Parts: sequence; structure tokens; C-alpha cells
Amino acid sequence: MSGGKLRALVAPAYLLACLLLGGSTQTVWLGLILQLAALAILAWGVVEWQQRPLGVEVRQLLWFAGAMVVLVAIHLVPLPPALWNALPGREPVADGLKLLGLQPGWQPLSLAPYDTITAGRALLPPLALLVAILWLRAYTRTGLAVALLIGAVLGLGLGLLQTSGANSTGRFYLQPEYDLNGASGFFANPNFMATLLLANLPFLAALLRSRLNESARSAQRRQAALVISVAGILLVLVGLLLNKSLAGLGLAIPVVLLSALIVVKPPKWLGVGIGAGALVACLAFVTLLAVPLDGRQVDHDTAVSLSTRQTFLTTGMAVARDYLPVGSGIGSFERVYRMKENPQAIDPTIFVNHAHDDYLELLIETGIPGMLLVVAFLGWFGMMCVSLWRGAGRDPFAVAGAIAAGMIMVHSLVDFPLRTSAIAASFAMALSMLVQPRRSANSEKQLRPTRHVVV
Repeated sequence: MSGGKLRALVAPAYLLACLLLGGSTQTVWLGLILQLAALAILAWGVVEWQQRPLGVEVRQLLWFAGAMVVLVAIHLVPLPPALWNALPGREPVADGLKLLGLQPGWQPLSLAPYDTITAGRALLPPLALLVAILWLRAYTRTGLAVALLIGAVLGLGLGLLQTSGANSTGRFYLQPEYDLNGASGFFANPNFMATLLLANLPFLAALLRSRLNESARSAQRRQAALVISVAGILLVLVGLLLNKSLAGLGLAIPVVLLSALIVVKPPKWLGVGIGAGALVACLAFVTLLAVPLDGRQVDHDTAVSLSTRQTFLTTGMAVARDYLPVGSGIGSFERVYRMKENPQAIDPTIFVNHAHDDYLELLIETGIPGMLLVVAFLGWFGMMCVSLWRGAGRDPFAVAGAIAAGMIMVHSLVDFPLRTSAIAASFAMALSMLVQPRRSANSEKQLRPTRHVVV
């Protein structure tokens, strides 16, 4: 195998590793393996540091990634006692130190600096994938789509065992203490498996569209792509039923509608109608999970899920007000949330380690600076999508990246999929496809042997 082909396997292989090993924030050693591999990729990027012709959109995405790293670093910078004591929400910590006969010295902005370091390390896998794709260009788009599909298929295989009668003791769940309901695959939460399944739909559609665009002499490859795409779509739909994720089923409608626009090219008015329908479906999904039950007839598990999210939202907003404008520190949510919980209302069977709303959790931890960064990113993403929609000859993989990334961000309104390395890497891959369409240093054409004509 040539060096170019080996190079093209790096990003897909690392993406697949993230999908298989990065499904939970609680598997410390598996996460450490991914982080060490990420450091190796980042070091490779430094070794190959040279001027490259990066597009404006690529540079903008890398700036956003860099801004997140800087924000984590700022939360670890020690502050003088007078400034630290003046920050909102620090009084309980200062009072605790005084009870011990200690005076607050120089303290970082974060109330949980070790957790901030852990959260910073969690940024390594998606950053490494961005570097591998955008800087090193060690990928092919087909390779990334296939890696995403393999991760989903292997997860579904494990999910079948998890939902079978042979799993009465829960031994096929990687973390049975978290969830014994539904096919969660390599994730601790079935909702995140649903996110992975849905992310596959637009990329399967893009793979099919790209093969249909090929010349007639590639009929065999077109047929193979058709079989793979259709089989993959059917597997995803079956997987969503086995998964039993309310979020997955709710987001399936808009994702299917938008993915269909990749394969077929309807009249502009119909495309706008389908896009509007997908947006309405997303709003309905968020409303369903965000508003109180108000007497709605749902099963017990769904009722518990909806009511706990309401509690998280109410309590979380109260916590956020206590720490505005700078937040409590990245990674500190679990510790500061407990301080605001009502002891009489605590359910001992529910462990609150995240807000189940990534935007709320970011507001608590990073305050106004973090939310300004989120708003700027959402504005940039929206402009990228509008530009893509208006452009002529839309690249199918760029559209797939926009759909997958948008779906993950919508899901983040009611859960925390981006806190796992698996979904964070998938998100990085989707954004990379959005900003760098039709380009890879090791494209499929470049990997074919060159033919020379001798005269």
C-alpha cells in the first residue's frame, strides 16, 4: 500500500476509534487512549507545519476551535484574592475556607480546576480530527463516511445483543449501571447512539449522490454504492426502533427529509417547502421535550425523562444566575448544581452529571463570554448553510455535513451528546465536510495510479 493511501486512512481510522472507544465520559482509560492518539496527530500537524492554502471558511472554523481552547485556559489562570472574591458565587467557597482558618489565596476562575483540565483534555479528539482533515488532509470523504457507517453497524450489532433475551443480566451493556433500556451500543446513553445513527443518514445519501453523478462506465460502482446506501439507511431506521430513543425518533423526520434533498433535486419551491417542514419538525421536537407535561398521556419512562428535564432546566437557570457573568468554570456543573438542589426533591435513582441541555450547561460554566462564542458560532454556521443552499452545484458531502452538524446542535438542546468523544469527533468531521467540500489531499482520483503515454 502506497504512502498516500496509508495517509488517507488516518482520519477515518481515528474517527472509527472514537466511535468505538469514546461513547461515554465515564470510561477514563478508553478516553485516555483516544487523547494520547490525538496528541500524536496534533504533533504530526506541528511537524508538517508549513504554509498551506486554507480557505476562509476553514480558517474561521479553526479560529472557533482555538477560541474554545483559549477559554479553557483562561478558566485555569490564577486570579488575585481581591478579584476572585469579587466574582459571583465564590462566597460559599470563601466561607468554607474561613471555617478551616484559611484565607483564599490566588485561585483560578474555575471552582473545579481539575475538572476543567479533564474537560480540556476532552477537546483533544475533535481537535485532532479537525487537524487531520483540514490541515494534514489525511482522509478521503468516502473513507470518513464508511468509517461513520462501520461505527454505527458495530454499535447496532452490540445493540441487538443488548435488547435480546440473552441479556437478562445486562452483561452486554458496557455500563449497565447507567441504562438497561434500549440499544445503546458503545454508548452509555441510548440517545447518543440515536445521534450517531441519524448522523449516518445524510452521509449515506451523499455517498449515493456522488456515485450517481459518476459516468455510465462506473455502473458497477454505482450499483455497489446504491446497495450500500439503501442497506445502510434501512439499518439506521431499524436501529432507531431498537434504540427506543425519544430524541432519535423525534429528529428522524427532519433528518430524513433533508437527506432526501441530497439524493433528489426537486424544484426550488419544493426544496424550500421540505426545508421549512424539517425546521417545523425540529421546533416541535424541542417543544415536546421542553414544555411541561400538562396532563399529556405518555408512558412511565417518557414521563420521567420529560419531568427530570424540566427539573434540570428550572434548577439550572437558578444556578446560572448565581454565577453570571463569568460562570462557575468549565467542567464544574456537577459540583455547583448539587449546591442548588432541593434535598427534599432529590430522586436517589437519578444521577445528575450534566444539565441535559448543553447550552444551559455552557451558560452555567462559562457565563456570558461562553454564550457570546456560541452565538457567534451559530451565526457563522447559519451563514455557511445559507451560502451552501444558494450556491450552484451544491456538494453532497458539504450538505451532509451541514445536516449532521445541525442535527447534533438541535439534539444538544435536550441532551449532552457533544460531551462524548464519539459524537464530538462526528461533529468535527461534519463541520470539516461543510467547510472543505470537493477537496482532499488524498482524493480518490489522486489515489489511483498515474498512467503515462510514451511517444
